[in-house]
Amino acid sequence: DSIRKSLVPVYREFDGWSEDISTVRSFKELPFNAQYFVASLYSAIIEIANSNQAIDTKNLPKIRFIGVGPNPGELISDIPNEWSLLRLANHSN
Repeated sequence: DSIRKSLVPVYREFDGWSEDISTVRSFKELPFNAQYFVASLYSAIIEIANSNQAIDTKNLPKIRFIGVGPNPGELISDIPNEWSLLRLANHSN
């Protein structure tokens, strides 16, 4: 509870995309801005979870699925590995 009270909200804006992604089933087929958004969220989760401590590189969480629409089958399951997502998150847009 004390950690939660010490968290400070961070507001970031991301460029959006106009393409309908509900039929996309591969991460590589997502518009770059969507890929970057997912990678940036992942990076933020890692940063928050480690609370400014050294990152445990052996136990990074994995993203299994990304929903791309409201229906159950509208999923992407070929998510890049943790390091690829972190590299993408550090890419300058």
